[in-house]
Amino acid sequence: MDVAIITNHFPTDLLREEILQCQKRVVVDGAITYLDNLGIIPDLWVTDFDEIEEEYKIKYAHIRTKNIHKTSPIQDTEVAIEEALSFKPERIFLFTNLESAIDSFLALLLLAGKYPDTLYIVTPKQTAFAFSKHLLLSISDGQKIHFMAPFGPVKIQSCQGIDLCKKQSLFTYEDLIISATALAHVIEMEISKGKLLCIVESSDH
Repeated sequence: MDVAIITNHFPTDLLREEILQCQKRVVVDGAITYLDNLGIIPDLWVTDFDEIEEEYKIKYAHIRTKNIHKTSPIQDTEVAIEEALSFKPERIFLFTNLESAIDSFLALLLLAGKYPDTLYIVTPKQTAFAFSKHLLLSISDGQKIHFMAPFGPVKIQSCQGIDLCKKQSLFTYEDLIISATALAHVIEMEISKGKLLCIVESSDH
């Protein structure tokens, strides 16, 4: 099972199909208006109800809610992830536009490290996630891939379909970000130490 978490409004319905492909959907705060415009009904609404228009409170009164008292910029997102985990998902897709303050942006990337192999942060332009053992990724022609090691040193055991291992087999935070070139449509990588952050650009960017 896949669970979608929707945290922001998007300028278009670009990610509508991706959201619909998830079996469960959790919406955060005012993003309920975005789902409403798309005609998608969430399974759970995580909100403190601040700045939520009355019409949405009435229209979605039948939706199960998780009321929170926000004490940090992304506390509602953290609660949404915890609630999503209760569905026992294989993957959680966090849909966001990342048009937020630097602290919130960095916190989201740290959350990827907290939930490796499970949490995928999806924007209209990129998808970011951390993995701790095995990566199997299908990729299209022209897609770009970037790797970072913000969670500590990472040891690459093996990799196929990518030129990364020709560059180095040990990552540290000092390497900042390393871009790699795909040599095949399927990339496979094994790491024996640490958690590696992977950022995949959308095929049309």
